[in-house]
Amino acid sequence: MNGIEKMLANNSWFDTNLKQRFNDKSVDLSFIINPYRFKTMTFDEATDFTCQQLSDLNKQIFVSFSGGYDSEYALRSLHRNSIIATPIIVKCGQTDELKYAYETCKQLRLEPIILEISENHFLDFFEEHVINKFDSIGYNSVYNMIAADYISKIDNSILVSGNHFLTSDGIDLIEDTEIFLGYDWDFYVDCFLEKKVNINFFMYNLEIVYSIIPDNTSTGMTWAMFKHEKFKLKIRNKMRYRYTDETQKKINGLIRTIQYPNKKIKVAWSKNKFYEYFEKHKEL
Repeated sequence: MNGIEKMLANNSWFDTNLKQRFNDKSVDLSFIINPYRFKTMTFDEATDFTCQQLSDLNKQIFVSFSGGYDSEYALRSLHRNSIIATPIIVKCGQTDELKYAYETCKQLRLEPIILEISENHFLDFFEEHVINKFDSIGYNSVYNMIAADYISKIDNSILVSGNHFLTSDGIDLIEDTEIFLGYDWDFYVDCFLEKKVNINFFMYNLEIVYSIIPDNTSTGMTWAMFKHEKFKLKIRNKMRYRYTDETQKKINGLIRTIQYPNKKIKVAWSKNKFYEYFEKHKEL
């Protein structure tokens, strides 16, 4: 198989050492990258290319849909390519992003699967699958993990998520010093189930990873502005989940039990480092 065929079959160009961290929580996060010969594409071309690859898997596609920029773009892209994809909305606490999720489903005439969970269920899941296993503050990963657990029980299915390598807090300015960024909790959904069901849309191939990196004209833009222009979606800031005061206190209490709160749990590359690393793998 060539590089793309191998990647399509095994999604193997990128991995992490999370399984090692699972057994030794003091280990720093690292990425395992095996680049293949990839074609340079525009972002729109790379999006359609990614959608076609996901369609070629011949699996039932679900999208973990928060209503944020990234999951909305993935869902709309699949829909635009006439690929049937069912949104899954995990509802707990309050977030302004949900109104975008419901609005998008209505516009696309899609009936979402809504998994409404109690705050107590959220807390139990967070403690069991994030605190106890990974010693981590990554409680926002719980939503994707619950969606993945749900579809893992459906044969021949995959869950498409909106995780990516971009620094993504909406109001932050784009800086060349930190473009390619990953936290360990971005990948918990890949690790807590024995069955491989999750696919990160913006990491699935180097074509889309390479095409989304901001160019020099993006100087002075916030990430929200960049995604607004790149994704052609309504502009919005990063919106956080809100819980009752009692639940938030319990979340904070669980976080205080973390043994390695100051351990480095992110990997960051500058734009120049990213381009230098992958430039030699581009097809001419």
